Formats: sequence, C-alpha cells, structure tokens
Amino acid sequence: MLSKSINIIIWISCLFLPSVIIAQINFPTYKLPKYAITRLGKGSIGVSDKAIAVSPNGDLIAVATAIGIWLYDAKTYHTVDLLIGHTNSVESVTFSPNGKILASASFDQTVKLWSVTKRIEIATLKGHKAGVNTVAFSPDGKMLASAASYADAAVVKPGEIKFWLVANKSEIGSLKGHPAMIKSIEFSPDGKLLASGGGDYLVPGEVKLWSVADQKEIASLVGHKGIVNAVTFSPDGLLLASADAGNLLEAGEIKFWSVKDKGVFATLKGHQFGVKTITFSSNGRVLVSGGSLLGELKFWSVTDKAVITSLPIHTDAVNTCILAPNGLTLFSASSDQSVKLWSIADNVELDSWEFNDWMHSVTFSADGQMLASVPMNFWGTNKVMLWSVTKKAPIGFLTHDGIVFAAAFSPDGRTLASAVSYTKGPDQLHLWSTIKYESRC
Repeated sequence: MLSKSINIIIWISCLFLPSVIIAQINFPTYKLPKYAITRLGKGSIGVSDKAIAVSPNGDLIAVATAIGIWLYDAKTYHTVDLLIGHTNSVESVTFSPNGKILASASFDQTVKLWSVTKRIEIATLKGHKAGVNTVAFSPDGKMLASAASYADAAVVKPGEIKFWLVANKSEIGSLKGHPAMIKSIEFSPDGKLLASGGGDYLVPGEVKLWSVADQKEIASLVGHKGIVNAVTFSPDGLLLASADAGNLLEAGEIKFWSVKDKGVFATLKGHQFGVKTITFSSNGRVLVSGGSLLGELKFWSVTDKAVITSLPIHTDAVNTCILAPNGLTLFSASSDQSVKLWSIADNVELDSWEFNDWMHSVTFSADGQMLASVPMNFWGTNKVMLWSVTKKAPIGFLTHDGIVFAAAFSPDGRTLASAVSYTKGPDQLHLWSTIKYESRC
C-alpha cells in the first residue's frame, strides 16, 4: 500500500549530481580529545526538527550530536568525518542551497559555519544569550536565521531569532515577539517570509509569520493547544504546516494554514501523543510526520487531509524526518538514539545508525575487561549497557522495569548491582550475573 501510494504522489527527480565515494573513518579513535584512548558510541542525537540534514546533491548526510556533527556518505552509508568545535550539544544542522556550507546550532549559544568540501570551520556567529535550537538558510543562501531559547524549566523567558548575512558573517537583525521558547523556523520558498513556532507548558503554542525585508511580525497564528515543535512551508509556498506536542488531555495535532489569508483551513489528527516533526514531499502532495513516544511516521494526503499509511519505525519519539532530494529515501532521527534510512519505493529499511544517550554513570569491572554504563535521557532509562573494553563495542543490555540511576560491579566482576527507582513503591537494588557476558569480551 505504501509503495503504490507514495510512488503515485511523490514526484521523483531523475537528475543527480556526480557523487564521490569517501573512505570510511574509524570513528572510535577518530579526532579523540587529548589523552583519550577510545570512544564508545557517537553521542546523543539532537532533539530539534533539524537534527539531520541531507546535502542538496544527496551525497552527504549530517547528524547533530552531543559531541559534534557526524558526516555520512549517502551512497555507502559509511561514517566519513566528525566536525568538532562546539562546546555543548549540537541541536540543529542545515546545508546551504548550493551545498557548500553547513550551518550548525548549539546549546553553547553559537552558530557555526563549516566548509563542506574542506570539512573545516569557517565562522562562529556569536550574539545569542541562550542555547540555539535551530537554524535555516534563506532560499538564495545569502541569509541565515537562528533561534535561541532559555532552557530553564522553572522560568518562562522569551525566545529570539537572529538574521545573519552569510557573506560577511555578521548579524543584520533580531526578531522578538515569542513569549517563550522557539522550537522551529523556516523560510518561505520565495524567501520573503520566515515562519517560527514555539511555546511552553505554561504558554500556549503559537506560530508567527515575519516579513524578512522589514524584519517585523505580520501575523500570529493561534489555535494550537501545545508547544509548536515544527513548522514547514509547502514547496509552492501557499501552505504552512505546523505541528504541536499536545497536552495532558489531548494528543498533538497538525494544522494547515493559508499563507495568503493567515487562517487555518485543516487540522490533522491521528497521532496518539505529540507530533515532533513534519516535512512535505517535493511536489507538496504528501506530508510526513513523526510522533512522540511510539516512534511512528505517518504519511498524509495533503489533498484529502487523511492518513495514507503509518510506519512504526522507531521505539521512541521521532524528532526529525526529511526526504532525500530525489524523494526516494526517508531519513529519521529518534530519541531511541538511532537514525534510520527508509526506501519509499520498496518499503524497506536501508540502514540504521546507532548513537547513544548521555551517560548517567560508568563503572569498570575489577579486571578491566568490562564496562557498565547507565544512559540518561529526559524520561530516565531502564537499562544498563555492558561493553567489551578490548573490542570497544557493546556486548549486552540489562533491562529493568524501573528507572536506573547507578550500577557497580562486585570485586570478582561476576555480579553487577543496579539501583532502580519506581514511581510507585520503594526503590530497589537489583543483582545481575555477568558470567555469560565474559566470553563476549
């Protein structure tokens, strides 16, 4: 059903730019900090709606993570480089329209510009006073927009958008008007408008339209009942789609707005929880959305305003979904710490790249052959990861039915103790035999 439906309505380009196959790097030891011996995992993936990006010619894929920006060859799926320079987690990445520059946004309050061909940093844009959530190039590539928001959950503070001139790397404007954090920004296809979406748990979600030339707000689109996580224009610029996180009583929704009339003309319901990300097909006839918690992607007919099909691709929230320039491959990034590549035509998974959560704690066995780590995420974690120190690779998972906060080996290394917390009932200490994992080291 998916193959036939999507093939009918997604326009497929047959024009491809020449590609170059790049050698794969040995990522565990590539660009390590001084005195580091190896790297276990690739860091936690950014949670913005632009955590991954595909170059305009379809050859390169960038993934924003806590340790930097990983680059992949889109033909071989090999890891080809790691861009390091930010001093905090990278949340958003985007390529310039000509594919020569990659922009990245980080919680270190900066935006960086990178040369795609030389794989080096060419500029650091400073001026934000809070973590930068997302970035977007104008269609002509001459301007860059970035949005920053305060991460203090106890205090609601206004977000801010800045405009930068790419040629001389300078700030040329600032937009203020969002009463809370800004989660997503996007230029209209003609470059005349900028759309932004955001909100807070204490402030209703809203979408704003700004005049790029005048740098002034021209409309505030209200109606969302939760934080607006994503905004995107249809390819013809006539529609604006926005998606929200929902609230305690209602699931997230997707709204279609008329850019001309500034009014909502359709609301799409179908996700059981919040909606994190949305993207149009190249002909504008299909909208793809990613949801919270269940890890599913939904394909909607823009004409019928109805679901074509759903794919349970991930096991946790889908934070980013984008289509390759040729419309044949779907890329998605999830809080389950994986990026998946999906063939639209064949309805099969092409590849999956694994990343890892922030680490709450780590501990070595007495003989130094095994390492136990406790990942950390927003919802807590229910697993302990076991690693072979020699192989520098994971060898198993110990899954719990509560949230794990710490782990420790016994002196002989054959028992692991884990501290587990429960929302109902007392905390517990679990004991695990690690004997069966010794042979895997």
